[in-house]
Amino acid sequence: MDKSSKQIRIGALISYVALAVNIAATLLYMPWMVSVIGKANYAMYTLAFSFVNIFVMDFGLSNSVSKFIAQYRAEGNVQKENEFMATVSKVYLILDAVMAAILQVLGFFLDTIYTGLTAEEIGTFRSLYLIVASYAVVSFPFMPLSGVMYAYEKVIETKLCEMFQKLFTIVLVIAALLYQADVKFVMLANVFSALIALAAKFYIVKRGTHIRIRLSLANLAMFREVAGFTIWIAVQILAQRCIFTLAPNILGIVATSEDIAVFSPANSIESYFVSLAMAINGFFIMRITKYIVSDEKEQLNQLLLKVGRFQVMLLGMVYVVFVCVGDNFMCAWMGADFRISWLCAALIMLPDILIYSEQVADTTAVASNLVKYQALGNVIMTVVCVLLSFPFSSVFGAIGASAAIAVSYVVLFIYNNILYSRKGGLAMGRFLKECYGNLILPVLVAGVVGFFLCNKLILITGWTGVIIKACVASAVYILVMSRFLNSQEKEMIAGLLQKRR
Repeated sequence: MDKSSKQIRIGALISYVALAVNIAATLLYMPWMVSVIGKANYAMYTLAFSFVNIFVMDFGLSNSVSKFIAQYRAEGNVQKENEFMATVSKVYLILDAVMAAILQVLGFFLDTIYTGLTAEEIGTFRSLYLIVASYAVVSFPFMPLSGVMYAYEKVIETKLCEMFQKLFTIVLVIAALLYQADVKFVMLANVFSALIALAAKFYIVKRGTHIRIRLSLANLAMFREVAGFTIWIAVQILAQRCIFTLAPNILGIVATSEDIAVFSPANSIESYFVSLAMAINGFFIMRITKYIVSDEKEQLNQLLLKVGRFQVMLLGMVYVVFVCVGDNFMCAWMGADFRISWLCAALIMLPDILIYSEQVADTTAVASNLVKYQALGNVIMTVVCVLLSFPFSSVFGAIGASAAIAVSYVVLFIYNNILYSRKGGLAMGRFLKECYGNLILPVLVAGVVGFFLCNKLILITGWTGVIIKACVASAVYILVMSRFLNSQEKEMIAGLLQKRR
């Protein structure tokens, strides 16, 4: 196993562990935190984060950093690496100054913006807003660090920093709660752990890469090239954000507040599913760029197929288990009033299996400067979603909104495959056959058998039922899927099992 492959495997493992920790923390200590600081303070806590995050957007520059640094590394051009980072750093500093001015001005109008808050809540919100806004201004210029680390294939270091941040945040928050600390200390715990992780990334980039940022090296011609690439990434990000931002608003127009409430937990579950799917995002940017520069199309197609099959098997298992326990899980977690939320989540999670199994193709499109076409696809997806959401939501409520999102993502999937094949030069027909053609059937079989066992034969309810049914569904999935592994996948699993002995 080469060093790059080892980095990717260990980095992926760390990503999955960190995600598991994050989900466990949400399920376990979040209710405790609410009970300690109170619902009103928790509302101010989440509001401060969400309000500031509206203005914290790098317009796709982080994606540009990975793409261009990886390209210059593949070309062996250290001078261009440093010119690029100097140019990007200047842009970030300008954006940071603009963001700081906006946040400062808005700070004076918080009571005008949030007229529904009491005087006490406004006072608490101001304090929390000051903490979050200050952190946003300080940390914003350092956002490219992860992109640089991915371009230098420092996957393990990047994921360790992110996992450390999550774990340290949990430790600090628990400590604050044990001492019955004010909500401001809970917020400071989040900010302090994030700053420590940021400092660690800065140290790794400084000591482990060729990057030396000198603002005097900033290049206007390079800025034009970066801007031309970045603007389409920004369009893509904004279109993706619109999908789940508009859904609650459309439900509020044509449906009821109950539908909005039902959609919310489904949205949260889908975000965790996407986090799992995105755990390996960015890992292959350097390898893909090398393949493109050296015109190794077959190697690229092999990587696409290998990663795609892994993603389908992993996401398929999580999806099947969720479908089998979804009803029980939602009742145990949120209560019987939210039972239908599991169906909403199942609808919007389904196309994610297709979209996120093609991450190598997506990264290839980015590395090949096809972002304009990717952005167009995301705009089409958003338009389709909005057009369908109004009639679907007015008739079927939250389920209709979820169905509209699912259909729009399927449209994006079809568009992407045409793009990857015609513009990206990837063998998508072969991929569809060897990946989906060979794996979708066992996923469906495992889902049907698991659903029957879990919902017709095993009648245990509550968290005990969720755990037992999840184990049964997992066992059924593994048993069925093991019959469809190719020889390379069987050898890899056999090797891993031998190492554990």
